[in-house]
Amino acid sequence: MKIFQISVVALSLCMTSAASAESLKERKANKEATEAFEKVVGDTNTACGTSLKGEINFKSWNVKDTENISRSHCDHGLDQIRSVCGDEEGKKAVKQKIKKYVCKFGPKRAIELKGGTLTYTADKGISLDDFIKEYLMNNL
Repeated sequence: MKIFQISVVALSLCMTSAASAESLKERKANKEATEAFEKVVGDTNTACGTSLKGEINFKSWNVKDTENISRSHCDHGLDQIRSVCGDEEGKKAVKQKIKKYVCKFGPKRAIELKGGTLTYTADKGISLDDFIKEYLMNNL
């Protein structure tokens, strides 16, 4: 739990320093997204017996380009991680290989696990499928 709290503080500090360059609209959207995301990270850690850190790369979420896209796309990756933790073997694999989850926005949906960091790139498409789970099942 301490690691999660530290990551939340670090995320808040990063957001504070970047806030001066953001509009009020962006700051509000990022705050709402962070609060919801932190809850889902906590739920994932509880379900998986992990202490993974979560991060939304807000720099990649340009309001102009992503205005009609919910940052809750980031939650979907955590939902998929939790689905892998449905049994002890899955929990063990997640605990061993995923230490951090980063969500960002890009032109094409992608997922990569490298050095303990699972990076999900959301795009403008609908992401409520098993794209992430299939990747995890093949790469954990």
